[in-house]
Amino acid sequence: MLSGSDAINNAVKQSHMVVCHFAVQRANAPEPTETRFVATEGTYTQDRTSNYGSRVSLVIPQEGMWDADSGLPTIMPYGDRIKLWRGIIAPDGMAWTAQLGVFRVDSVAFNRPSSTFRVEASGLMSQVDDSLFTAPRLVRNDDDKEAVLRNLVDEALVMWGPGARAERAPDETNSLGAIYNQSRMDAVADLALALGVDAKFNNNGSLVLVPTPTAADPVVWELYAGEEGTVIDYGTQFDRGDSYNGVVAEGRSPYGRPVRALVTNNNPDDPMRWGGPFGYVPTYYTSDVLRDREDCRLAAEARLNDGRGRARQVSITCVAHSGLESGDLIRLRTVTDQEVLVILDQVQMPLGPGQMKLTGRVVQGWEYADG
Repeated sequence: MLSGSDAINNAVKQSHMVVCHFAVQRANAPEPTETRFVATEGTYTQDRTSNYGSRVSLVIPQEGMWDADSGLPTIMPYGDRIKLWRGIIAPDGMAWTAQLGVFRVDSVAFNRPSSTFRVEASGLMSQVDDSLFTAPRLVRNDDDKEAVLRNLVDEALVMWGPGARAERAPDETNSLGAIYNQSRMDAVADLALALGVDAKFNNNGSLVLVPTPTAADPVVWELYAGEEGTVIDYGTQFDRGDSYNGVVAEGRSPYGRPVRALVTNNNPDDPMRWGGPFGYVPTYYTSDVLRDREDCRLAAEARLNDGRGRARQVSITCVAHSGLESGDLIRLRTVTDQEVLVILDQVQMPLGPGQMKLTGRVVQGWEYADG
């Protein structure tokens, strides 16, 4: 969760006014500058299962959005970025605003004499996804994984792009490792998994490496179904389709020997446990970035955490809270007074008044019966 307190958590449940504004950062400005505007409506989506991480769609009044000299919009999809804030003002005067993130502008659309613009933008990880290698890149498995990951991201964010630097060809070293022919995002994802973390940009636009979310994380918000609750409705789906209860991770040591580790779900109360009613259902992950058993264990554990709850999906429509993020752990109290813990995979909220939609995995509760 971006930020929060008991006062804020209570305020979002009551009647309040929503405020949303954003700032434009021009790519071609001689000095870093920000120009702030008000958004009239739009949608913000954060999705930890996607490469882009987050997306935003904004509807903006055209007033002040035109450059007097060129006659073009003052925001363009050629490297411009926006910072976005959403907040509330309570009847008692309490005001709170959360910065949702920094986004790369993808498209700008307008009709004249219409009075509004529509702007589509993606989280900064989309720039990493777009920045393909121009030559095969070797990631040695004896490299500092975190340092390499951060360098790969930094390369994608510089204005010159990956073509401005020489790529290290795989035949320049005898060290073992993984060769990536095109996808920078694949290399970043493999390194993050080897470290047992999620690599993402935080709301301030900085790259952060955070542990893969689990049921042991602190609960950031509680939702209640029922007549006086904060939940409008919720739905569930029980499906073993893509589920697994064990992960085998495989790699190679710097000397070329195979290394591997098996991590399993051993929760005795979980019907998805290894060897329980679900059976023995492993999945495999292989990467030459993994150099020893500990690397394999971290990667397998992270992949297993991502798989927990896949057979118990939940979608929730509820009051909007600007501080919620994908990866947060929330508690849902159902209409039958059951409590379940949910890891959020996707958060979608309106930038104006309206309901928020949450999608997640139940990692505790509903083991055998729907609530």
